[in-house]
Amino acid sequence: MVYLPHNKFEMQKVPYCLTAKCIEIAGRILQDMNQNIDPCDDFYEYACGNWRKRNVLSPTQLGTDKFTEIRKRIEILLVRRIKSWENSTHVSKRNAYLFYKSCIGENRKENPKTKAILLKMIRDLGNTSLLGDLNTTFSDFKHSFGALFTKYFIPCFINIGVNFWNFSNSFIEVIPDFPTDVAIKSVIEVKNVKKYKSLMKQTFKKLGSLLNDTEIDDKINEIIELEKKFIAIIENSKLWKPLNSTNIGDTFTLFSWKNITSAFISALGLKLGDHASIQYMPVDFFNNLTDLFRITDPDTLRNYVVWQGVYKTLDWCSNDFRDPLVELKKFIQKEPFKERWEYCFKSAKKYIRLKVLLKRLRGSTLKAMNYL
Repeated sequence: MVYLPHNKFEMQKVPYCLTAKCIEIAGRILQDMNQNIDPCDDFYEYACGNWRKRNVLSPTQLGTDKFTEIRKRIEILLVRRIKSWENSTHVSKRNAYLFYKSCIGENRKENPKTKAILLKMIRDLGNTSLLGDLNTTFSDFKHSFGALFTKYFIPCFINIGVNFWNFSNSFIEVIPDFPTDVAIKSVIEVKNVKKYKSLMKQTFKKLGSLLNDTEIDDKINEIIELEKKFIAIIENSKLWKPLNSTNIGDTFTLFSWKNITSAFISALGLKLGDHASIQYMPVDFFNNLTDLFRITDPDTLRNYVVWQGVYKTLDWCSNDFRDPLVELKKFIQKEPFKERWEYCFKSAKKYIRLKVLLKRLRGSTLKAMNYL
C-alpha cells in the first residue's frame, strides 16, 4: 500500500522518520531491492529481486513471503519475553513460562511419568483393546469421543470453533478436524504406512501391551483403514460413499450430531446466549461421517480415538516416546524437523487460544480478553 500526498503543501508536512528503527527498516527494504533493474521493465524484480535470491525454496516448500520472515522474528522476540517471566509474580505470565519450559526440556530420557500420564489418558478415554486385558471395562465409543475433547481439548473427527474476536454473540461452528499433513501422508502413501505402523506398534508396546505381534498388527491395520476412509470424506465428502451400508449396526441408530455437540457444550460448562447458533459445515461431510461410524466396528472406533489422543500427545512426551515420531516426520517431510522452541511456542499459543475460547464461552468475557 502506497500513500501519495494530494498536493505539495501536504507533502511538505509529512516528516521523515530518522529513528534508529526506521533507518534499520529502510535498510532492509533497500537490501531486498534489485536497483540494477529498470522498474519499468520488471517492477517485481526491481522491488524484490535480492530478497528472492536470498530466499531460495527447498524442494518441500510451497512458498514463502515477507510476512513469514517477520512472523519468525516476532516469535523469537516473544520466546525471549516468555523466558524472562521465570520469576514473574503475574499468574498468567508464570504459567506461560512453566508451560514453555515443560515443553522445551530435551533431557527427559526414559521418564517413567510419561508412561503413567499416557496410561491415565487411555483409561480416561475408556481404555483400548490395543493394550490387551487391563481388567477394565471398555466404554462406549461415544464416551471416548467426547472425553478426548472435553478432558484433553484434543479434537478427533470433528472440531468446535468460535469467532475469537467477536465477544458480543455466541456462535459455534462444528467443522471437520483436518488431520495434519504428516498424518495424511502417513496413511495415503504406501511407502509411509510401514513407518506409521511401526510408530503405533512401538508406542503401545512401550505402554505395556499384552498382545502378540499378530494381534496388535491386526488392530493397527483396522485403525489405518478407518483413517483412510476418514481422509477420503474430508477430501471429497460429496463423492465418498460407504463400502457396505447394508451392514449398519445399532450403535448409531439414534446418533445425532446435535446431541453430541450439546454434550460437548455441557461438559465444557459453556453458556450460550438466547440467540446462539450452531452450524455444521459442510453438511455432506457430517452425513458421510455418520455413515462411516455406523459401518465401523465400535472397538475400532474407540481404538482410533485413543490413538489420536496418544499421537497428538507424543510431542510432549519424554524422548523415548517422542523420538520415533520425530523420525517419522523427518522421513515423510524429507527435511529437518522444526526446532523444538518453534514447536513449543506454537503449541503454547494454541493452548492459550483454547483457554480464551473456554473463558469466552463460559460467559467470562472480561477474563477471556484479559487472558488474550
